[in-house]
Amino acid sequence: MLTKNQLDKLTLNLKRRRYETVIIESRRLIKLNPNVAGLYEILGLAYLRSGETKNAVKFFQRALKIMPSLGSARFNLAKVYFETGKITQAISTLRNLANTDYQTEIVRHLLGVALFQNGSFIAAANEFNELLELSPRNHEALFYLGQIARTQGDNKRALDCFLAVLEIDAEHFESTFNIGNIYRDKRCFARALAWFERALKIKPDHLQALMNRGTVQVLLGHQEKGIKDFEDCLKINPYFMDAYQNLSSAYLHLRDFVAAEKILDSAIQKNPDFVDAVFAKFGLLALQRRYEEALPLGEARLDPRIRYEPQVAVNNSVKTWDGQTKIRDGLFIYAEQGIGDTIMFLRFLDRLPNDLMNVIIAVQEPLVELVAHQYPSIEVVNLDLIQKAKRALKSPADAKCALMSLPHTLRLKIDERFFAQGERLRVPKQYKDRWKSRLINTDKPRIGFAFKGNNSHRNDANRSIDLSNFLKCLPSGCDYHFLGVDINENERNLLKSHGNVSLHDDKIANFCDTSALISMMDLIVAVDTSVAHLAGTLGIDTHILLPFTPDWRWGLGTSTSVWYKSAKLHRQVLYGDWVTPLDQVADEIAQLTINK
Repeated sequence: MLTKNQLDKLTLNLKRRRYETVIIESRRLIKLNPNVAGLYEILGLAYLRSGETKNAVKFFQRALKIMPSLGSARFNLAKVYFETGKITQAISTLRNLANTDYQTEIVRHLLGVALFQNGSFIAAANEFNELLELSPRNHEALFYLGQIARTQGDNKRALDCFLAVLEIDAEHFESTFNIGNIYRDKRCFARALAWFERALKIKPDHLQALMNRGTVQVLLGHQEKGIKDFEDCLKINPYFMDAYQNLSSAYLHLRDFVAAEKILDSAIQKNPDFVDAVFAKFGLLALQRRYEEALPLGEARLDPRIRYEPQVAVNNSVKTWDGQTKIRDGLFIYAEQGIGDTIMFLRFLDRLPNDLMNVIIAVQEPLVELVAHQYPSIEVVNLDLIQKAKRALKSPADAKCALMSLPHTLRLKIDERFFAQGERLRVPKQYKDRWKSRLINTDKPRIGFAFKGNNSHRNDANRSIDLSNFLKCLPSGCDYHFLGVDINENERNLLKSHGNVSLHDDKIANFCDTSALISMMDLIVAVDTSVAHLAGTLGIDTHILLPFTPDWRWGLGTSTSVWYKSAKLHRQVLYGDWVTPLDQVADEIAQLTINK
């Protein structure tokens, strides 16, 4: 018969981490006492702490078979499931405990965390709210409610939760760190910096906090301080690849191209599989117009391991065209970046071999009709529709090629012909007639504008301009037309308050509409977004506002674009300062007004 002394001895050895002894003795006692649930639980704990999770699960389950009400065994079983990534089983097991009296707070906490990790945010929030009713100062529950709020896009609620955590535990690192992230995402960089510095006082060697502080230092124009943070990251972990990329970017802002390239080379040498660095090097070289070197590196964007570029699932059974092999059944070309990129690279369709038959191209939905009108001999399909169906692009053709790979695949010589615009995009007549009838006849110059791009773009904070600042470059005496379709209520009210701005977002269905509207304008002002590319391709007088370090396609230093002959580039003189380019644009508009 099992004695209390025997159980106490097993428990003591478990506490002293004598797991092998516990396993041997428990197995011996189980042979003598096969119906004692507690022995199976102790054996399970010994296996768990020895790292033998399969045996741990087995013996916790045996304990529960003998005594289903044994809450500790059920909780330990749930912990094993949770720690081994079997979240669904952990949730199911914990729910069986939630309605009992067993360590209610601990159970609800683990259940809430498991639900959170499973993406069941509403259910997780319910558990943490229940936990707060039991324990109002449970800062971990408050923290997770903040995390849930962030996932739901409610940064105000998240901020309130994290600040409430800090009232209970002023040294709570994760809450401090997340407040910094919220302010960074809101582009309140000075506030973000203060919170990252506070977080680093708690954990001085936290890599991501160092990285994020360095990032906001750069965004504030403190390049040298950002560089130090990135270098400190690499001192802690020489294989922290993101630090190399950010460090290179900081040197690029300082116009130290040699250092920027050397850092990327170092990252690639340390980790040849870090394709993000390879693609970053493409951007660096292309920005300097070293296209011959850059183009092969640009193919890294198609590598499935890359993190920052959008991926298009294409049927792998269709071979990638090498530009030389004779194509029998046709060529399938697909867009795989933003709409601006697609517009920019459509010109290379004109460089395809004359004898190439059955060309099919997949482009973003807003472009389908416009591209089909421009290229009547090419079959145009809806890329977005296929992607929404969550299936790989299938092609009746026997070869495929990404649209932006055409210059590299076709082995085009990098000279002026490389950038030849070729035939401009043609606006469908019915759309042009429609917009001509919609616009009021006036003697005033018509100015079309776009002040921001897609806010999901990773570089949007760098390229877009706050509307209140942008409007300062629009002098009186002109009719202004907003060319975008995505504005919030505050921006809508600001545009309406300007007095001479027309909004057309409710009438723009696709880029046939946008192109027709652009063609009615005397001048276009835009940041680096699809409107700029479309206006440039249409040959309209286009003024593009660029950040201090622009995207690779715009190069550095010059006011002209090799891609669009009708475009004039207005660049930040100082990092983050839009005053100079906005003043230049205001002068251009004023001159147009005088001339007209």
